[in-house]
Amino acid sequence: MAMTADAIRITESSQPPPEPQLLPDHDPAEYVALPVPPARPEAGPLTVEQRPARLAAPAPAPISVIVDANGQFVAEDRLGAVYGVGPTPQAAVSDLYAALDRRLALLRAHRAELHPGLLRELGALERLFPDR
Repeated sequence: MAMTADAIRITESSQPPPEPQLLPDHDPAEYVALPVPPARPEAGPLTVEQRPARLAAPAPAPISVIVDANGQFVAEDRLGAVYGVGPTPQAAVSDLYAALDRRLALLRAHRAELHPGLLRELGALERLFPDR
């Protein structure tokens, strides 16, 4: 479904920009200098003992939900190999869990024939769903 928008007409302002408002001059005698506290010799010199720890980057969400071009919600796992679809985000996530459950059952049924990459996926699914 193609949609077009009406052209937007931009007109120049008929008013010139106002003159800038400058701050009034101030007499330096109006400013008050606060006394600086004396150095505390008991504190000693400032030393840095170690670098501050870096903040870890936030982990990507394990499940993402998007809306496709047809208005359906699509939930997928981090790898994008398994997904669920539904009319609402909750329905899409529920469908994703059902698909992951079917994938887990399939991988378990063929455990002896699995490639190492699929064995890692099976292990990840078994950790994700320990009671299945």
